[in-house]
Amino acid sequence: MRKTCMILAVGFITLVVSGAYSDGIAADYPTRPVEIVCPNAPGGGMDFVLTLFKGPVEKILKQPIIFTFKPGAAGLTGTLYAKSLKPDGYSLLAASPSTFILPPLTRKTADYTLDDFTPILNLTTIPQAFCVPENSPYKTMRDLIEGAKTKKLQYSTHGAYTIAHIAMEALGKMAGFKAIHIPYKGAAAAMTAAIGGHVDMACSATTAFVGPGRLRLLAVASDHRLEGYPDVPTLKELGYPIYGQVYYSIWGPKGVPEEIVGTLADAYEKAFEQNREEITKIAKSQEHTILFLKNKELKKSFQEQHDFYKKFLAEYK
Repeated sequence: MRKTCMILAVGFITLVVSGAYSDGIAADYPTRPVEIVCPNAPGGGMDFVLTLFKGPVEKILKQPIIFTFKPGAAGLTGTLYAKSLKPDGYSLLAASPSTFILPPLTRKTADYTLDDFTPILNLTTIPQAFCVPENSPYKTMRDLIEGAKTKKLQYSTHGAYTIAHIAMEALGKMAGFKAIHIPYKGAAAAMTAAIGGHVDMACSATTAFVGPGRLRLLAVASDHRLEGYPDVPTLKELGYPIYGQVYYSIWGPKGVPEEIVGTLADAYEKAFEQNREEITKIAKSQEHTILFLKNKELKKSFQEQHDFYKKFLAEYK
């Protein structure tokens, strides 16, 4: 009996000390640089969003934010790496539906669920953009669709079974054509391939490469036309109700303390409030909309998207 009581007492003391230690760490956080693992290559939409907030957030946290790029397997490489890191708030994961939601639905090696990570904050959202080289004979999306019915077109995305890939395949099924998918490592590489004429079309969640001598934007997969491109129709307007909105968010490994989650989310929101005009202007230049979804809201949104794509993939196999 005495031995049992002693074991229980030691266990209780350990828990109390452990809890106090954890609380102390959370209260002092951060005391060193914060790493964000990016499962995409540099130069794409995720890199843009992380960089957009980097400076202002560093000033609030008073610590550097370091990006670690680990592209590969449509985001799976970086996501699995981040899953293995300590949940101490110093190693985070940048995530989008393509890199985070789709791998478990399309790859047997993606042995994780949303529950294996801690949701922190969504930052921006942007629709998929369907682009062709400026010298392309296809001036409109209808032109491209009609051309694709008679000629096997090639299109690039930033990876197999990404939202861009699924959106394009869905368009082909709805419109009655089959195109050849050429995956690249990163949105920048996919768009550059189109600029160079290596593919007939590119699909990605970025308009950074649209402009004279580069790419022409034909359509977007969203509910509304983009503010910067009022003459470019949505796929829904053309009769193809395809979901293609991308959310750029930050997560941590499972078990990040609530206090640290709150500190990080508050830092990003405060950074935006202090630099609202500048951040909004830069975000809009690439057609990003600021959309903060904190913790449970973020988890709910990604779970709904997960359920949508799971059903979508089952129907389009």
